Amino acid sequence: MAENQKTIFADGIYINKKQFGNGKELININIKADRFADFMNKYTNDKGYLKIAAFSKPEGSDMKYGTHSVQLDTWQPPSKPEARGNVELPDDDSIPF
Repeated sequence: MAENQKTIFADGIYINKKQFGNGKELININIKADRFADFMNKYTNDKGYLKIAAFSKPEGSDMKYGTHSVQLDTWQPPSKPEARGNVELPDDDSIPF
């Protein structure tokens, strides 16, 4: 997630995790289609992707709407430095080996 940016919670998606006695777990993902579709349309990037991340809620949190919160992933890679001009390579004869 990008630092110093407002957290944008995904609308219309709810995640619940259930732990069983045998050590296995089940993760249910419920999507309210019309609300999540609006969220997708608003935040899909120029390449057609919607980046979201799910985080488990801390102990003692209100679990009414799920055990995890889903947020828009706003992380962007650092910008690449500008390309420098062409590099001139030495002639083959100047290499000492």
